[in-house]
Parts: sequence; C-alpha cells; structure tokens
Amino acid sequence: MQKKYLINNFVEFQPSNSLLVCHTEPVRRVVLPLPSARCFTLLLERGELVTHKEFYPYVWGNEAAQIMPNNLYQNISLLRKALRSITPDGHTWVVTVPRQGFRLSPSVEVEVKRSEEQEPYPEAPDVTRVITSVNKNLPSDYIAQHLPQLFKYCSYFFLVALAIVCYLVVDQYTYKKTEFADNFFLYKSYDLCKLNINKIARPPYLHEKFLPFILQKCSHSPHVYITAYNVLPLASIIICEKPISYNKPNCDSFFVTEGGES
Repeated sequence: MQKKYLINNFVEFQPSNSLLVCHTEPVRRVVLPLPSARCFTLLLERGELVTHKEFYPYVWGNEAAQIMPNNLYQNISLLRKALRSITPDGHTWVVTVPRQGFRLSPSVEVEVKRSEEQEPYPEAPDVTRVITSVNKNLPSDYIAQHLPQLFKYCSYFFLVALAIVCYLVVDQYTYKKTEFADNFFLYKSYDLCKLNINKIARPPYLHEKFLPFILQKCSHSPHVYITAYNVLPLASIIICEKPISYNKPNCDSFFVTEGGES
C-alpha cells in the first residue's frame, strides 16, 4: 500500500516516486532528488520541528556521518524551489528555525492518502526535474543523463555571481568609502550588531533571512552591510570591525544563501 500526502488540497506528494504533482493540473509535476524527498517525508510525518541531527540518519542512513551541514541546507533549498514551481507560495511551507532545524508552516494542512497501486514513474516530456543534487555518490548514468542541464544551471549561477563580484569591485575601488556607505541605511540593531541594508535592494524584512549567518559574525565585526535581490536567494554581505566610512575598517565579504551557507 502506497502512502501519499495531499497538501493544502493542492499539491500531492508521492514519496515512493519522489514526486510532487499539482492536484488540479496533474501535468505540473516535479521529481525531487531523493535526499530532498526524504527531508520532505520526515517533515510531513512529524508535523513539528525536526532538528538538524534528526535529518541525517533518516535521509542518508549509514552515510550520515560523512554528510556536511550544507548538504542538508541545499536539499531543503531544492525542496522549496520545487514547491514554488507548483504553487507560488510553496517555498514558504518549509520554515527555518535558526540553529535548531526545520518545520512545516502553520498554514500547511496535510491529508494522508493511501493507494494499493504504485503510481507510474513520470517520464513524459512535461515532467520538470530538479537536477541539482548534493549526494556525492550519485550513479554515473544519472550524472551523464543530466550533465547538460547541470552545466546550464551552474553557468547561470556563475555568471550572476561574477556580475555581483564585478559590481562590488567597481563599487569599492572606483567610489569613495563615504559614497559606498551612503548607499546603505541602518535597518536594525541586534545588541552590538548593526544591520545596514542597501537602499536599492529588495524589501528590508527579507534580509532577516540571512540573520543566522550574520549573528555568528557580529561578536568580532559588528558593522554589517548587506545587499540582497529578488533574482536569487543570495546576498552579498560585508562585515566590518568599524563603520565602512572609517579609515581601515577591517572588513570581510561573503556571499550567503538564505539557508545561511557561505
């Protein structure tokens, strides 16, 4: 007997096939990487906070000890992207609990369904596959099959990252430090940490998704300058011991994803 989950009466998840299907438009479907599918299964089964440590044995089994933390964050990111491709607010269904783990949003309603027959594995042209996987032991035929798409996605992210780097280089070395600092405004203070946000970046509250990473750095470098855009779940973060307009502010720069990986 196969177990399936109907989420918010709109998205059906089939763990046996790692498949997400739009309940009202079955042609809209996404095949998840196996680790992402197992992460989602555990969240649906528990219905409450799942800690980081609880994910590893469930998702990777005997290989859990070899898995790095960023592998978990990347698979959660893939899960959110897949859900968003089915429904616009799907990426909000999995909530990050800083320094603890992940849980389902209170807005998520789950109905468990069972069927005697296993759903056929989708191979139709309209099936969208999420091809980025962080499992280091992928079968060689899987890698060969998806290599062109993987190269396309990697090239896209590389070009975007290069553009951001070029912007920062020009901004740092062509303009004065005071002009650079004028592009930011103080958004909030968290004890010693002062969070400054780029005036032209996306809505200020969205920058708080990067707080877990920022707060780890603030003890030594309390002045934070962050630029994030809607194009990617990525932010450029400059962390300084002194305000950036000062002489020798001693700064470090990072690119950080919403999951907190640099």
